[in-house]
Amino acid sequence: DEPFLSQGYRDLAERVKLIDYIAEGLPSDRVSVHVCGFIGRYGVIDHLLKLENVGVLSFAFAGRIERPNIDHVSAKGFRDGGKKLGVGATAVTPMTVEEVHSPTDVAKRVHEVAARVGRENLAYVHPDCGMRATNKDMVPIILTNMQAGVDSVG
Repeated sequence: DEPFLSQGYRDLAERVKLIDYIAEGLPSDRVSVHVCGFIGRYGVIDHLLKLENVGVLSFAFAGRIERPNIDHVSAKGFRDGGKKLGVGATAVTPMTVEEVHSPTDVAKRVHEVAARVGRENLAYVHPDCGMRATNKDMVPIILTNMQAGVDSVG
């Protein structure tokens, strides 16, 4: 889980090479890299698609900042890069039950991303990011709604 890459601090190419080095020798189909935040700047996607030892790139698509990420992924990129996509389909920031994405919202987001990258390029669905800072009362609701939304996609 690497929020640093989307922030564009510096040396993106070197940071990506380091990730590839860390994953060397592991089965690439079992290695994922999650990049938090907005991925549409600094060539983040282009760099990550070149990873040789990582099989799944995981991005958030549900939060306010992350919704535009859908415009930066494509079937061609994932196909040519030999990667699968982990889909962050529900926000982790709700403070009330009313703010939690419904199963319908989750299913719609999964369908939108699948239409953009191809269902064959999807690896799994997950919450946008880690849930360490998520309101603990919301966690079971978020996960239940996410599972129901994924189940409805089939």
